[in-house]
Amino acid sequence: MTADAPAGGRPGEASWTANLRLAVVATAGDRRDDDMRELGRVAARYFDDLIIREDRNPRGRTRGETAALILEGVYEGMAAGARVGSVEVVVDEMEATRKALARARPGDLVVLCVDYATEVYREIEARRGVASPNVLAASEDGDGRKLEAVGGDPDLMVP
Repeated sequence: MTADAPAGGRPGEASWTANLRLAVVATAGDRRDDDMRELGRVAARYFDDLIIREDRNPRGRTRGETAALILEGVYEGMAAGARVGSVEVVVDEMEATRKALARARPGDLVVLCVDYATEVYREIEARRGVASPNVLAASEDGDGRKLEAVGGDPDLMVP
């Protein structure tokens, strides 16, 4: 979350407070290598603890390749004095999500970059002891046709 003009800060600066800032990050495999490294560098600046995961559909990459590029960026950020103190690769999305949620304590900030949003939502709700509604169903295009995400990926839609 960012504010337009946080007190004493510039527009776009982080405006939250938290004990620990933890994130599970990932990106699609069909992105540029430099963009994947940049994701790692940016995440390293804003989070204390990072878990890097991968999408189930690697989009032309070999398993582990996308995570390795993000990890390179995290290490570059660490070398430049970034905030992050811990990073690990947990390729499976649900395993990474569970690991992040298990580490979190009251007052911590947890950010989850998700591919299978409904599964992750159900995991979060199960931890709260609340029944999860059927959410994030397929959307519709302008003609009213149902669209479904391919591989759970909301930016790769097919009719």
